[in-house]
Amino acid sequence: MDSGPVILKHFPFKKTYPDRFSAECDLLTLANRLSPKNAPKLFKQDKSNRIMILEFVNGEPYNQKNLPTMKDIEGAVEFYKKINSDINMSRKTIRHFASDYFPSTFEHMNHVDQRIKNLSDYQINDSLKNEVQYCLDLLEKHWRELKTFIFKEYSASTISKKISMEDLQISPSDFGFHNALRTNTGPVFFDFEFSGWDDPAKTIIDFFLQPSVPVSNIYFDRVREGFTLQSSNDKIMDRIACLHLVLRTKWLCIILNVLNKNRRKEMEHAVKNFDKITLEKVTYVKRILEEEEHFGIY
Repeated sequence: MDSGPVILKHFPFKKTYPDRFSAECDLLTLANRLSPKNAPKLFKQDKSNRIMILEFVNGEPYNQKNLPTMKDIEGAVEFYKKINSDINMSRKTIRHFASDYFPSTFEHMNHVDQRIKNLSDYQINDSLKNEVQYCLDLLEKHWRELKTFIFKEYSASTISKKISMEDLQISPSDFGFHNALRTNTGPVFFDFEFSGWDDPAKTIIDFFLQPSVPVSNIYFDRVREGFTLQSSNDKIMDRIACLHLVLRTKWLCIILNVLNKNRRKEMEHAVKNFDKITLEKVTYVKRILEEEEHFGIY
């Protein structure tokens, strides 16, 4: 192990798919071989205690005031291409699908249905209940109208068509500059606990939809071109056209995870000023939904 500071990362003993500890170890192992400058070194891992020791990366975080440039986008494309550059090594190293992998748009839609069902004003402070319920009503209305639009705009065969296994690629998952540092040698990406084999159309869409460090749509063509390795460009664009509407709603649900009745108690203990954060997130999503309702996007 190199001398100098390191990161000690511990994973909870909690059953998930993919297993977060294994997913992170596998992706780091692959990245350290194929794209070592774009990911921290994995020095040691202890599976029984779910602990890993990682290289400490000295870099500058990206944020709303320090957004990625074209050079950073090229760094992300380079990293994605390199971790997908040796299919045999990838298949030997990574044997699981990414988190929230679904082979068809229809299955993604079912997943969003379930995410919306899991949101509620359960155990919400009484002073926030009206605001929360109004937001949830808007979200449910938006989703009903969007599903109607999708079934009208796209054929049943398009919505239910499954991506072939040959078209899947390795995805870092939750891939974006919210999980990266700017360094002298380019962006270094981290947090791969949801990684695995996935639809590159989903990877591309999520890359632009994650709200923490937004990526400008002016980079879309470059990212789509750079991330299209197994599928044809036409196939990718067909899947993006339909799937991005669904994943956009899924991201609204992710932002509203503070209302997830199955996770609320866990988050309440872990986060300070939880009511304030809840109101901020509800207000943010409500504003987006009100704008769409006003302009009649669907």
